[in-house]
Amino acid sequence: LEHSGLDYIYKKPENWAELKPTLTWGCLPCLKNLPEAHGGGELGQEAAILNYIASAAEGNKMKGEDLSEYVISQQLLGEGEDIYQGLGKIKNKLISN
Repeated sequence: LEHSGLDYIYKKPENWAELKPTLTWGCLPCLKNLPEAHGGGELGQEAAILNYIASAAEGNKMKGEDLSEYVISQQLLGEGEDIYQGLGKIKNKLISN
């Protein structure tokens, strides 16, 4: 968000147990209070949030200069998700042992 130039207010949850049931997707991160022109409400899930930020930012600074750069960014996003999922599995095995 900082690099995008979009206005935002960062809020760290003080009580996760109370906050979780109030979120549409029941997880963080989320963007709340989207502009009405962008559908209003709340946006959850990392990939959706990242794609929203890239689309809402002025110019092409978040999406790449052309479709080729955008496609590469989407592949990297998918790879990042794969790595994150893999690390989660390793963490769960370490904790259960």
